[in-house]
Amino acid sequence: MDEVLGIKDLTSTSPGDTKGVYAVWIDDSGREVPHFFVDSAIEARRRAFTFMIMAEVVKYGPQLILRWNVKNVSPQAVSTAAVVLAESAPETIVTLEFFWGAWARESGLKPAGALRRMIDIAPYAHVIPFLGTNMHSIDTIHVRHEGDLIRRTFEHWDTDHNNGAYPTGPDGLGPYSGFSLAFNYDTTESNLMISHVGKSSTAVSVFGDAWATESLGRACVRSQPDFEYEERVCSDYDDVMASGDIKVDHVRAFIRHPNNDPVWVTYKRLLMRSRNSLGVPTLVAVSEWADDIAIPLMAA
Repeated sequence: MDEVLGIKDLTSTSPGDTKGVYAVWIDDSGREVPHFFVDSAIEARRRAFTFMIMAEVVKYGPQLILRWNVKNVSPQAVSTAAVVLAESAPETIVTLEFFWGAWARESGLKPAGALRRMIDIAPYAHVIPFLGTNMHSIDTIHVRHEGDLIRRTFEHWDTDHNNGAYPTGPDGLGPYSGFSLAFNYDTTESNLMISHVGKSSTAVSVFGDAWATESLGRACVRSQPDFEYEERVCSDYDDVMASGDIKVDHVRAFIRHPNNDPVWVTYKRLLMRSRNSLGVPTLVAVSEWADDIAIPLMAA
């Protein structure tokens, strides 16, 4: 099934998939209409959000997803969505998926918090967002507080680094290799090329399994569909390789997808210089999804 969102879903259903769940559309008058009213094809869903100014509600178990286009949604549709939130059980886990220049996802909310967030978002309906990539450097003393995966990966690397342990895996991270991207210089030692893509990395979640294979051997700034994004996030790679210092960043990125809608992705990232199993100097990037980053989507 085509997806309106261009990112792999992090919940148990994909955007547009209503199998085994309760789902409705809310029309421009605020009425709930059967979900089959809108075809599941991506173009039909785009029309519903953009031109028919509708919202979508999907419920499964304790989970609830609300989807809408911030610029185009009907005030009546938003009002009904707010009522749905207000009438939901307090323990309901809410995910908001909204289009504001690109699709954004904010998950793990309770109904009251989700309602407040919808109120905060509404005034930005006619604000034009910056469609690019923002990064914010974090003091590396906080590396152990930037997420469980980043902490565990850093501690594994730090232990081996200090003990002079023989590196294992394509990135020197052994059991954590599945979560990383790794890069090595080409024969001219001027271009970092992708040498490893972990199947559980955030990049695979965004760009897909086929990209994980096709990107190997490509330059780091020309491996993905969105070159602007690549050039921004790869800008510090050479410095880390030269200095050997780790780097921690928060990233909020607008990512374009061929034949699909653009998405906002937010994550925390750790860069390290390592050595692969052959002892070759290797740049390693480990990222962890996060909503609590130091870069707001909508500035106050």
